[in-house]
Amino acid sequence: MLRRFLFTIPTALAILAIVLYPRASPTAEPVIRVDGRKDTVLFLTTEATGLSNVHLAAASALLEHYPDLEVHYASFPKLASRVSRISDTALASNPSAKPIQWHEIPGTPFLSVFEKHFGDVEAMIIGTGTADYDKKIRDLVFSLAPWDVEDHWDMYTALNSLINDIDPAIIVLDNMLAPATDLAAHSDRRFLSLVPNGLLELIVADQPRGAVAWKYPAAFSGYQFPLSWKQTISNIVLTVRLGYNLASSPVLAAKRAFLVEKGIENPIVFSFVIKDVPVLASTFKEANVPMDFYPPYLKFCGHVAMSTTSAADQDPEMVSWLAQKPTILINLGSLFAYNQQRARAMADALATLMAETDFQVLWKFKKLGEYGDEVFANIQKDIQSRRIRIETWLETEPAALLETGHIVLEVHHGGANTYHEAIYVTNFGNSTGVPQMILPLWFDLFNFANMAEYLGIGIWAGRSTTPEWVPESLVEGFRTALVGPSSISLREKAQKLGEVARQYDGRKIAADEIARLAAIGKEATK
Repeated sequence: MLRRFLFTIPTALAILAIVLYPRASPTAEPVIRVDGRKDTVLFLTTEATGLSNVHLAAASALLEHYPDLEVHYASFPKLASRVSRISDTALASNPSAKPIQWHEIPGTPFLSVFEKHFGDVEAMIIGTGTADYDKKIRDLVFSLAPWDVEDHWDMYTALNSLINDIDPAIIVLDNMLAPATDLAAHSDRRFLSLVPNGLLELIVADQPRGAVAWKYPAAFSGYQFPLSWKQTISNIVLTVRLGYNLASSPVLAAKRAFLVEKGIENPIVFSFVIKDVPVLASTFKEANVPMDFYPPYLKFCGHVAMSTTSAADQDPEMVSWLAQKPTILINLGSLFAYNQQRARAMADALATLMAETDFQVLWKFKKLGEYGDEVFANIQKDIQSRRIRIETWLETEPAALLETGHIVLEVHHGGANTYHEAIYVTNFGNSTGVPQMILPLWFDLFNFANMAEYLGIGIWAGRSTTPEWVPESLVEGFRTALVGPSSISLREKAQKLGEVARQYDGRKIAADEIARLAAIGKEATK
């Protein structure tokens, strides 16, 4: 059986290269782009915060630095009010700018589609390695094309009509909006991808000598970078298996057949990168594991984030509390919620930490399921004394909290924005970078935990038990990050990388590039 499987590896590798990473194949004829209206920009994004934050930040920067531009923004209804606020804020500081014009994308919103598929966040959580492999493949297949195929087609045609009506010079894309990526792959319009992802998602397939399989950890493998010799063979097998499963997926085959019949050649892009579409990355080279090749379509911006008011302006009382002791911020993102087991594991780990150290904790906590406060039994006295402060929502933006200089460790899920935010922060304008303790629970989050450990700016706590949380492994993570020589090394490396990060003005770099492409257009008809 093993021998027969090994004979399939060359075939599977070919499938991986051709199907999973189609951008590697050159086009026979260069695409001739249509010039839209000069100085007109259209953003097409999902409503998911972790995906759209970079686009909202770029749109805000365009109004700030390029007030003559006409900016349009299309997404799902949940994002409308936020786009309006960003537009109003920019206009208040720059009255000569034009307001952002909002357009609603028809169809089921992105987050609603995910909620219907998974039910709750717990169903999104996966382990590492081959455990529950079939579920992982099903979830990945779903993520590539989450909408029902009829809905996908309706959105494709609606977005195409919107583009023709607006006639923008440049369209800025969220690559998780699958109908829009199909448009970008097959349209003669000028598109630009703006992405929050790291290089392990973006360009690992472009690395020479098949390094995608033998050099970099396979998706959801949980392997550490660099790979050990023992892990390399298993990593190759996992990568090949992934490529084969995507290439042979009957679900994707059925969706693609429907869309081909509608006239979309080679629909559903199997990659974060769309062939012939340049990429603006909200990251920088030094914040990633090293690559041997950086493709010309990729431009590093550094962290593209909204400018924020200070924490003192947002919540003076919170700043006063933070100033009492060095503070640990626990913030696992907007989607995550704690089931009873994870809540108890974290609370028990904090009980040990409180007994051993003099830190305080700001814990963003959202409950999943029905259970009582008994999970907090071991930290009740710390909650009552407000040494542990539990908030269901952070009214003060996390970036502003980090900027106070009182946060000594950020515990998070491994989201791209949070990862870069912790690196980029400037504390009181002098020291930079906050060490990170990462608890990844699904696909790309593992990559950021890997990168943090490789760079020495953070740790993947409880790697061996992922996705389960065990109080002992959490305590070990806290000790490593906060106490002794290891904590000093983490802090020093985080600060050095932060100094590199501050050399990039992400919002301005993204705005400059979008504005440059917007200028390549035809003059409006009088």
